[in-house]
Amino acid sequence: MKTVVLITFYADDIPGGADAILGPTHCGPDVAEVKKFGDGKECKVTVLVNLTLEAGDERIVKVRDLLAQYGEQEFINRRDIFTEEERQNAPLLCLAGTHDNFVSAGLHYGTTYDFSNACLQCGMGPRQTSPLIISGDDERSLEKRRVSIPSRGELLVRDVDGEKFVQAKFTGFNLWPIQSLRKGGSKVELRHEQIFVENVLPPMAPSSSLERKKVCPVCKRGRFNFVFEQPERIVYRREDLQNIQDFNVTWEGFGSNANTPEEALGGNWPEPLLLVTPRVMNMLRGKTKKEQKNLGCSFEPILIEGETI
Repeated sequence: MKTVVLITFYADDIPGGADAILGPTHCGPDVAEVKKFGDGKECKVTVLVNLTLEAGDERIVKVRDLLAQYGEQEFINRRDIFTEEERQNAPLLCLAGTHDNFVSAGLHYGTTYDFSNACLQCGMGPRQTSPLIISGDDERSLEKRRVSIPSRGELLVRDVDGEKFVQAKFTGFNLWPIQSLRKGGSKVELRHEQIFVENVLPPMAPSSSLERKKVCPVCKRGRFNFVFEQPERIVYRREDLQNIQDFNVTWEGFGSNANTPEEALGGNWPEPLLLVTPRVMNMLRGKTKKEQKNLGCSFEPILIEGETI
C-alpha cells in the first residue's frame, strides 16, 4: 500500500498558465494532467490541473508554495493505492460504485420500507419490505454495467451473476427482484437482481479515519463520514471479523444531509457501506476485458488494527 496526494488547481488566471507551476517544480506528464475547457470566444478558457504525487514527495511543498505566491486556491485529497496482491489477501474489501455509475431508486419510486426500528432522529435503519424500484429513465444505465449501486447503497447485479452466487454458495445475502417505474406508472420486472445484505459487522476500530462530529446523538450510528483530506481508511480489530460472510454491511451509516427527522425518514437516511470478500470481487470482475471495463464499481481493502498490509 502506498499513499498518494492529489492536488487540483485552476491555472487560467496564473501568469504563464500551468507551466508556471509545473515547470519550476519538475512535475511532468507522469504526475500531471492538464485539461482545458472553453473555446475562448463564447466562454473563457478554463485550465484544470490534476497532480498525483506520492506522500512525502518534496514537490508537494514546492507546488503548494508556488500556488500560494500566485494566490491560487488548491484542493487537496489523499488516498491509498493497493496492489492486486493486497486486494486478494484482504479479509474484506469495500465495494463502491464508480462516479459515473448512478441509478435512482428507492422510496420516491414506490419501494416500501418498515420504519419501526429506524432512528427517529436521523432515519438510520429502515428495513426494505418490497422489491427495489428504480427510475425507468435509468434502465439503460443499469444495462450497461455489470454492477450498479443506487443512491441508497443497494447492490444490483445481473440475474445471471446472482445465480452464480447462489450456485457457488456465497454467504450473507438474499436475492430480491428489481422493478422499473416507467412513464405512465407501469412497473416492469428487470433481468437484474438486488443483493440484499443483512450481516452487520461490529463497529469499526477507533483508528478508522471517521469524521464523528455530526454523528447522530440518538442512535450513535448514523451520519458518519470520512475525515476531509485524509485517505478513507476502514479499520477493524482482528477479533471483530470472526463471523464475516461473503457479503456484509457496516454498523456505521454514512451520508444524509437531512436537516430534520422528517427529511431523513422521507428518503434521506444514512446507509451502511458494503464490505465483501475477495471471492465476491473475483466473481464480479468477470474474465473478459469488456466485462471488466463495464464493471461499474471498485474494491478497496480494509485494514486490520495493528497489522501492516
